[in-house]
Amino acid sequence: MTKVSIYDSALRLLSFRPRSVEELRKRLLDKKYLKSEVEIVLSRLKKEKLLDDARFAKIWIRHRSIGSAKGRRFIFAELCQKGVDKDLIKKTLLEEYNEDKELELARELAKKKKLPKEKLIAFLSRRGFSWEIIREIIKNKNLVTS
Repeated sequence: MTKVSIYDSALRLLSFRPRSVEELRKRLLDKKYLKSEVEIVLSRLKKEKLLDDARFAKIWIRHRSIGSAKGRRFIFAELCQKGVDKDLIKKTLLEEYNEDKELELARELAKKKKLPKEKLIAFLSRRGFSWEIIREIIKNKNLVTS
């Protein structure tokens, strides 16, 4: 396979959605491209600013916090699975999705769901909200049905 075909394959994968460097590396290696050629293509994509873990993390956090209503723990785990550096994830979460935003989102979910206390706790926990956020939500009796 030539570098051009690897590059084209990488661009095609990036056209579907943004990807982390590690995620794209794995996908290209799964296609049986040589590791050395994959690294050259990844380097080129980084230089061209088409592949950037910091930008990817910001986009992912915005999408998952607003679109999918997930908590910070859930998003952190997803980004770790995608090979994004943990320090970068922490920094980006602080910038893009702080505790105040997370608390507000959890409140909105609790209002929509109107679940009994135990079910609300389980629901918010599955969504990746921290126990501190959940505790704050269940304190407010107006949000929880008996």
